[in-house]
Amino acid sequence: MLLLVAGLGAGLAAVIGVATPHVPGTLGAAGSAAWVALLPGVLAVLVTAIRPIAGLALVAGAGIAGIARLLADLFVLLQPESVARPELLYPLSATAFPLRTGAGGWVLVLADLLAVLAGALAARALARTIRELGGAVLPDSADGVRGSGFVGHGDVDGQGHDLGDGDGDGDGDPWRSDDGSVGPAPAVRNMQMLAVGFIAIAIFGFSAIQATYTGGYIDMMLFVPGSDAGTVIAPFLLAFVALCGVVVAGGLPRTVAVSLLGGIAVAVAVPAITALVVAGTDAPVQVSSSVVGVLTGAVVLLLAGLLTRARWRSSDPVPGSAGVGSEGVGSRVGSDGAARDTAAGSTGFRWAAAVLGLLAGVLLVVGRWLDVFGGRGPVQTVTDQGDLANDSTGLSFLVAGIVLVLSGAVALIGRSGPGRAGRAALTVVWGAAVWALARPISLLGEYRSGTDQAELALSGGSLTPEQRALVDATVAHWSIGPGMWCALVAATLALVAAVLAGLALARELDEVTSVRDDDAAEASAQLRRRLAAGLAVVTVIALALPLSQRGGVTTAALFSLGADSSWAGWAVLVAVLVALVVGASSSSGWIALGALTGAAGVMLCYVLPPAGLRADAGFATGAGTVAGWVVVVLLLAGAPVMWWSASRVAPAAVPPSLIEAEPGPSGRAGQQRGQSRERGESREPKRRPKGRRR
Repeated sequence: MLLLVAGLGAGLAAVIGVATPHVPGTLGAAGSAAWVALLPGVLAVLVTAIRPIAGLALVAGAGIAGIARLLADLFVLLQPESVARPELLYPLSATAFPLRTGAGGWVLVLADLLAVLAGALAARALARTIRELGGAVLPDSADGVRGSGFVGHGDVDGQGHDLGDGDGDGDGDPWRSDDGSVGPAPAVRNMQMLAVGFIAIAIFGFSAIQATYTGGYIDMMLFVPGSDAGTVIAPFLLAFVALCGVVVAGGLPRTVAVSLLGGIAVAVAVPAITALVVAGTDAPVQVSSSVVGVLTGAVVLLLAGLLTRARWRSSDPVPGSAGVGSEGVGSRVGSDGAARDTAAGSTGFRWAAAVLGLLAGVLLVVGRWLDVFGGRGPVQTVTDQGDLANDSTGLSFLVAGIVLVLSGAVALIGRSGPGRAGRAALTVVWGAAVWALARPISLLGEYRSGTDQAELALSGGSLTPEQRALVDATVAHWSIGPGMWCALVAATLALVAAVLAGLALARELDEVTSVRDDDAAEASAQLRRRLAAGLAVVTVIALALPLSQRGGVTTAALFSLGADSSWAGWAVLVAVLVALVVGASSSSGWIALGALTGAAGVMLCYVLPPAGLRADAGFATGAGTVAGWVVVVLLLAGAPVMWWSASRVAPAAVPPSLIEAEPGPSGRAGQQRGQSRERGESREPKRRPKGRRR
């Protein structure tokens, strides 16, 4: 709740005013963008209602990451004229300077302090809860079990080897290999998760140190807004917090790890989302492509949590469950309650992700029939340019909306295979929503640039009276319209749905104990990795080629600095790469199928040229369009291949509670071993399965 109050305070700070101009009425603010600060708090309330321990982790991550925001906001108090924060202030005239600190500045800093306090309290509560649950362990690499750190009493692996008492404590239990040697089980580390997390930090860290806003009043200032020490140091501090979060998350169970990194990712993404909202207001600035890198790094950081291998040490990860802390770590406690709680948590995430995905799709479809921009000025100019904007964005809105609606509808099926495919698609199709939003952002920048040039000519005094009258009759001023608002909200909801869908998949994978043939699994993984690598190369080539040309301007070429909407092309690339990584690494064929199908939908939205552009006399299809269609076909063809490859070695889903509760002969033998262990008797060394020698 403190995190939500902090977001409310940040929004109110812009309304109150963080600074006072020298001449009244010469200072403006894109106040609507400041309310994006509510996003972490709203998301925390939603996640906490579904899964309290996940909510604690999310608040801890988002709140502690707020330290970087606190540092940046301190300079709103100390040097308000040196910050580039159009959601809080921007000058309308040079007479606005010097600026004096307003009451809103103090409210802003107080809100940041509340956010940090909320994170500290949540981190403390989370640590206490994890201790009560017995902590988490990494699964033994030699236990023959993938995806779980637990084995039941007297369990056997797929080759019939006894796995011992299966306490999974990883504290040096004896293991006997086929050659008769006995020793501790080899240690396992979350190297994949750490590597992906560090890559995510590098992505958003490099992007965050670049200027978020360009053009407008920033280019006309004698000093450089955004050059204050807080703005310069904050990205490095945020990267350090994220680095600590990745290291800590490596020892946490998947749901908690995803939530912790998700909280940090939301804190990272808030300034970038704020910048996108600012782009749709009357603020005299333009948004740089660095926001795409920040959002990309945030999404990759979130997905890194899915790679953790740590699991709950106790079989009942529920605070206050019967038996927790009374029978010792690894004891048989409340298995049925744990299963019910796990099912309830994953069900909540599933429903929330599916509903938000559906809502995002519906908003995009509705936005197709609404005006993208709001204009004031000459009626004919507003009508003509407004119709062109609607025609240029309508098809992207419609296709992206259909893709999101289909993904959300399939995700509603439930815990079945198709339901997992829908949730996997939701973790990817946010790229379609971002691409649909890119075109109106680009057009709005073009329209405002034309308006700025006309006004500059008017103020220069170089026009004749007849020319001045002509410009006055043709200049229009533009702002965000209802259609673009729908796209902005839809893109935000699609990103939230991706987070919740990832949490749902993480919860479902946590419930499964897997017994599988290592050789077959490795062969399947190699096939899918090679296929994913090939598709990744083809996708990069396709997106690097110009999608189209209009009036000599290249559209959406990745490595062309002057290309129109190239930043959104990077978002599409990230979405497709995420799908390929999920398809190559997941043990579920349905997840692989859904991820690649969702990526095909994103690419389909990318390659379809808007009707407004096709009607332009200077429009020409680029090589990227043809290559993009090839990628769509290859993704659709590769999806069933990955499904088949993963499904043929897919493990049987067996709830841990059933494994430990079965009273069969192996269960009784396991109980006898556990009883003799309690009496201090010696233990028979475990046997290491074949094919797992070190």
